[in-house]
Amino acid sequence: MKKLHAIVFYTMLIAACSTVDAPVKTPERAETSFMEKLAAALGKGDSDAALSLFDALPPEEARTNQNMRLKASVLVSAGRLPEARETVNTVLARDGADLDAQYILSKIEGASGNAKEQKRILEAVVKADGAHVGALDALGYLAINALNLKGAEGFFDRALAADATNLDALIGKASVYRKRKNPEAAVKLLTQAIDAHPLDAEPLAERGRVYRETGNPQFAIDDLQKAETLDAGNYWVVYDKARALLDMNKKREALAEFERAAHINPQNFIAYVYSAGLRDELHDYTNAILDYQALASLKPDYYFAHEMLGVYFMKDKQHIKARDAFKKAFDGAPGEYNYALLAVINAVQGGQSSVAFKPFLEQTMRKLDRSKLDYYLVRLFYDFSGDADVARRVSAEKNPRIKAQGLFYLAYYFTICGNASLAATYIDEFGRLDRKDLIEWRIYDWVVQDGALSGGSSATALKN
Repeated sequence: MKKLHAIVFYTMLIAACSTVDAPVKTPERAETSFMEKLAAALGKGDSDAALSLFDALPPEEARTNQNMRLKASVLVSAGRLPEARETVNTVLARDGADLDAQYILSKIEGASGNAKEQKRILEAVVKADGAHVGALDALGYLAINALNLKGAEGFFDRALAADATNLDALIGKASVYRKRKNPEAAVKLLTQAIDAHPLDAEPLAERGRVYRETGNPQFAIDDLQKAETLDAGNYWVVYDKARALLDMNKKREALAEFERAAHINPQNFIAYVYSAGLRDELHDYTNAILDYQALASLKPDYYFAHEMLGVYFMKDKQHIKARDAFKKAFDGAPGEYNYALLAVINAVQGGQSSVAFKPFLEQTMRKLDRSKLDYYLVRLFYDFSGDADVARRVSAEKNPRIKAQGLFYLAYYFTICGNASLAATYIDEFGRLDRKDLIEWRIYDWVVQDGALSGGSSATALKN
């Protein structure tokens, strides 16, 4: 069975163990049947089916605190926070000291982004009951998020003192060890969790992640495959499996897993980062573009996606699309002046007037250090004059990376101006520097050597 959302699991556990607030005049077998049906529905991830079970209960039974807590937990798991809040507040209106209802309310606050209020409620719960495992676990994870590893370990230790096999505490403390770069201790705890919870995918997935991060990809894959049999369709299990395969240099197998992860959750951007890069390496440029477009749509501030789209569009001579892509890359990384220049170069090659991009370059220059070469390169494309001074500065530049970029943009400048001879001189010098770490090299490798600098067809745009 799939792992239930932690809050639902905890609330069901409390309900199963509780001897107070029992359902009104309900035979024991009927109660068990309800709990089994609820667990089955949640195990399938069907929150609607789970909630319908509460609607089918007799009214007096549905109104018990126990069942209202359970319903509120399911509503939290389903993301229906206003309904969950209304339900749990009904319980608290009857009994403000109901710690499990307070715990559920803390989860609602956390899911609503009110971390401060969540923590306040959890601390009140633990103050009233120092062995409230759910609250201790939640405080432990909040401490991890705050990078308070010592505090997190303390909360998890208290939870484990109350319940030595508590899954969230074992995984949480293992996470503390993992962040402390103590993988052996993390693996030991996760192995305990696996032994105590053999039908739960999460400890297997977590141990697989530790193995992957510590250079044991085959061990990682073994754990992740077992986790997948217990929780089919888990995005992160498939993603970690892909990462492990990538560590083993099994690129095509890794790509297939990243594709599966993206199919499971097309709204999560991280799989596209890897699949796009792998497709690029494997020369599947058509699908790489699709992945970069998906990545750029999901995470617009990820400027590398826009950068690569710009290069692809330059390769295909779609200069206006390339202009827009590099402009978006520059928006995401305003310190990278070369994106601004690439946007301008493509604008001109796409037939746009030089006048149109002057305000853009003027704004760019305001942010640059006037003592640095990048300022003078941008100024060159703004004025379309002063090339002798810029050429002298490029020649005198000591930093090989900056020098290479200067040569590249001088070559494009002279191409735009119609001076093919000087363009060839500067691009040849750029090529001899062999700066494969630069995005300009990718353009040189893909675009320039296809003849992009062989003529001055863009020069007419300067006259408009």
